[in-house]
Amino acid sequence: MNERILIVDDEETLCYFLKESLEEKGYQVVTTHTAGEGLKVAARQQTDLVLLDLKLPDGNGLDVLGEIRKTDSDLPVIVLTGHAAVESAVQAMKLGAYDYLEKPINLAQLTAGVAAALESRRERSAAVQSRADVPGAGSVVTERTESAEVIAGRDDGWGQQAEFSRIHRHLERRIEEVEALDSISASMMRSLKLDDVIQNTVEGLVQSSSIDMAAVFLGDETGRELVLAHQRRFPPHVWDDPELRRVEGEGVLGKSRGGSDGPLALRDAGPDSWVEKLSGRLGGDVVTLLVPMRDVDKLRGLMLIGRRGRQPFDGLQTRTLCCVAERLARVVAHAAEMSWLKERVAALMGHEALHQGVLEGMINGLVVVDRQAKVRLVNRAGESMLGCIEEEVLDRSIDEVLGPGAAMVRGSLERELAYSGEEIAIRRDGGESVPLGMSVSPLRGDGGKVSGAVVMLRDLREAKALEEERRRLDRLALLGEISAVMAHEIRNPLAGMAAGIQHMLTKFEEGDEKHQALERIQREGERVNRIIEDILLISRPPHLNLAPCDISEVVEEVVRQHEESARGQGIEIRKYYASELPPVKGDRLRLHQALSNLLKEVIAAMPSGGELGIAVTGPGRVESVGRGDGECVEVEIWNNLVAIKEEEIRRVFDPFYTTKARGTGLGLAITRRIINEHGGEIEVESKEGEGTRFIVRLPLARRGGR
Repeated sequence: MNERILIVDDEETLCYFLKESLEEKGYQVVTTHTAGEGLKVAARQQTDLVLLDLKLPDGNGLDVLGEIRKTDSDLPVIVLTGHAAVESAVQAMKLGAYDYLEKPINLAQLTAGVAAALESRRERSAAVQSRADVPGAGSVVTERTESAEVIAGRDDGWGQQAEFSRIHRHLERRIEEVEALDSISASMMRSLKLDDVIQNTVEGLVQSSSIDMAAVFLGDETGRELVLAHQRRFPPHVWDDPELRRVEGEGVLGKSRGGSDGPLALRDAGPDSWVEKLSGRLGGDVVTLLVPMRDVDKLRGLMLIGRRGRQPFDGLQTRTLCCVAERLARVVAHAAEMSWLKERVAALMGHEALHQGVLEGMINGLVVVDRQAKVRLVNRAGESMLGCIEEEVLDRSIDEVLGPGAAMVRGSLERELAYSGEEIAIRRDGGESVPLGMSVSPLRGDGGKVSGAVVMLRDLREAKALEEERRRLDRLALLGEISAVMAHEIRNPLAGMAAGIQHMLTKFEEGDEKHQALERIQREGERVNRIIEDILLISRPPHLNLAPCDISEVVEEVVRQHEESARGQGIEIRKYYASELPPVKGDRLRLHQALSNLLKEVIAAMPSGGELGIAVTGPGRVESVGRGDGECVEVEIWNNLVAIKEEEIRRVFDPFYTTKARGTGLGLAITRRIINEHGGEIEVESKEGEGTRFIVRLPLARRGGR
């Protein structure tokens, strides 16, 4: 045999046992621990096969594979990794790797792969030599052709997976882009300052990967012209011409093809002198879009969006920009309404009908006080936020109504100044503390004299809840990254240990005490590896093989798996499966894992026995399923005895959180990850004396496919 095998891996223990095992098979083995050493040995010595780790101290194993392919396109390379991923596997196979093995290494699988690779190399060499003996045969061309055919044959499945991964990543980027633009529009209604809204909107737009420059024009006092309000990242010389900072909006849009009210490419606008000047200053390498800001039928402004290159904006991007423009127009309209309201609020107090039509329709709370800081008006939103009724607080001091916020109102009346951005907490009769954002503006009457103040209130509970959720997701993301790194670093020495144990097992007969001891160590190592798999499942999305799936069958399999342990704890399981349920879109194995984890946790929480219920029902409709409005099937698992403490409910799905003496705290976290990756959701409801209920919702499979 005497073939020479080169091992390039930084784990010395793994290298030692791999070398021992392969030399027993009759191979010559050379070990190196860095990319540089491996390339030097491959260049100096005859090498018949390479075992290559992907993660090396001084470089990437894929780069080493690429260098090897430059000098020897036929040398078999088997890639080893402790952190497998579809992308790295695809890239390795495309570079011509013979095989791809995940750590811990199975020695039997490795030696079989080595033997197959070397045999394939010997057969190709013999075929090339045979053709070389025939006069006129193109041996080099034939050898390369066969090598390409072998690689192409092995690459077919991975190539399809790579294409699917590329499309998936493209869709993820597009979703992130649309969500970013939509978050801009959603945040517009949170500020009362129009200048801040315009500036934040423009700044947010240029953060999108598809937008390089943005500007917003607003209507002037006459409404006939639109004036540049804010711009970002346009070349400085574009706005040197004062005439380009003003545009007749209806004129430019009206002269365009068909007089359309929708978005319009700059090249299609006009004919108009403003369009011609702007096009000339931007040049031909910028694609520009005009997006009108209309509120009902009135043109409130114009968004000018630019992107370098010649790729036009697609339909999805255009519709999203239209949504941003529509909401921005609404903000402009609200700003105009607020200006009018400040001037006319004294007159509105005498007109109940108008008071109901305008003030009661506002989503923000509004409180009006007179010069003596006594309450004169509270709208319906204000009543809800303050927990009061307008009739009860009229003519009462603002101190009794706003509590800690009254000082700012008195300061505004005394100094005749506006204040904004303050946050106060109002404690209502039920004991609930409600966080409110507060702004105060002096109310001026005839002659500009201050006759009172207008207090605007915004309910901050939803914003704070969203912020808390964002922080939680950030913590989980960081935890996932740390877990992935730790899992990889643990897996490498574990691979060496596993290889060593497998090697040592060959030295003792079955039944020998030493053989039994090694088997126990091997089982513990496998248990550690399963824990690492759970950690990696939390830190990266699971690969799903989605297909129509009968969820009732999956649930029944899970119940049968845990039925005996439940019976041993004195637990009686009651089941209900609705008939003729449509299939869900799911990966059967992953759903089994998720529901098994969930049922196991519920059983573990009932050490004294009791009744456990399982029901599969549907279809229903839930907005969040499938990241949109869709039909779903519900799986409910509940007990009527054990409740989860209120402070624990918020953390029950967090990784590594557990109240048990033993366990990793990953079961429910993995369950939620798998359910979410299916486009579904999981909720928990618990109340003392009534027990705990877990509800899993999964989207239905589309008709005629997945």
